[in-house]
Amino acid sequence: MICDLVMPNVPKVQEIAKDCCVIAKHSDCRWGCVSPRHLLSRAAARVSVVHLQPLVPTRDFPHFSNTKACVDAIAAKTGDDGNAETYFLLDRFQHEFLQERLSAWYAELGVSMIRFEEDLLPMLRGERKEVLIVNTCCPELVPAVSDAGPHVHDVGPLADRLIPAGWEPPAGLETFLQASAQPPVCVGYGSMPFDKATMVVDALQGAGERAVFVGDALKCEEDEWVSANIFQVSSVPYPWLLPRCSMMLSHGGAGVVNSTLRAGIPPVISPLLGDQFLYASLLEKLGLGTQAGEMKTITVEEVASAIHKAKTCREAARAAGEALKARSYGPEVFTKVLVEAAAA
Repeated sequence: MICDLVMPNVPKVQEIAKDCCVIAKHSDCRWGCVSPRHLLSRAAARVSVVHLQPLVPTRDFPHFSNTKACVDAIAAKTGDDGNAETYFLLDRFQHEFLQERLSAWYAELGVSMIRFEEDLLPMLRGERKEVLIVNTCCPELVPAVSDAGPHVHDVGPLADRLIPAGWEPPAGLETFLQASAQPPVCVGYGSMPFDKATMVVDALQGAGERAVFVGDALKCEEDEWVSANIFQVSSVPYPWLLPRCSMMLSHGGAGVVNSTLRAGIPPVISPLLGDQFLYASLLEKLGLGTQAGEMKTITVEEVASAIHKAKTCREAARAAGEALKARSYGPEVFTKVLVEAAAA
């Protein structure tokens, strides 16, 4: 992804960012941050690398790709020096893989190729003042690491409250939501490929649950029950919809998990890749939600069982939502970090 999608756009970003004093970018672009005259801007004084997943090397818990060990360590709040090495192994592999592709850009800029131990690791740990590491993980789910460097900032989720100005619900949605005293289930799998809608609908029908399907997830034959109990909407802000629902069935991406937790309802996750497995397992371990199999192999029985189990998580999910609402607003905290960095 980095070689094929990110790197070809570097020249365009260079032009846009040439007069900026701070650049904020996704963690996939960390490789361009380390040199003071880094790839994205010859003039920028500071770079902010935004982490949507827990990526700061720490002894507190291993890299999230080690799902079970990571979940157990977070839940037990136990650390081990070997945990940090799980981050170094992956980052070292990526560094070595990208070296050949990056060398031409560094040569063009007239700077030395970044070194793993001397340059990259200090940045990843938050020990380089010109590179800010910004964690946007949900603090009720993934705790701030205890051994982070001084330039690691935990700001919290950035979009779990976002409802675009002027947005109005589509025709019929509010009527559907208010048609019963029991809030409906929300179903949405984002950009993930999903062809199991019939199984989900069968599980919902068996559980006697109405549902709002968001996006293109609803791909099944419409019968009388579906017409009366399922509402399809192409797009809707989750911060608006989820507080009006009873639980959220999703793939478990960071964004939808954050919005679900803030809404105070249980997530039901069928993961497909990456950090989705971490969130599915961790939510279940903490009693905040459940896992419904895996997206590729999900069954009616798994969805039905997860929906039933999620109902026992409602009180814990509600408490987590209240705790999140009491925290500072992530974008405001992030803005403060950027403003202070620009002034430094």
